[in-house]
Amino acid sequence: MLLWFVVGMGGAADGINSAGSEAEQAGAAIGTGLGAMVIIFIWVAGDVVLGLMTLLTRAKK
Repeated sequence: MLLWFVVGMGGAADGINSAGSEAEQAGAAIGTGLGAMVIIFIWVAGDVVLGLMTLLTRAKK
């Protein structure tokens, strides 16, 4: 997930820097932010699911 995030942000930085106008830069920045939030949401949702599975399947003492 971290590699996915880093590669995505690196690629987005190239898109923002190569934009021709300020409107294109703003659009690229907004898209980058949305993409980052999707990646983070998937990461957190997976952590919650795995954490719940761990708590619910522990052996009883």
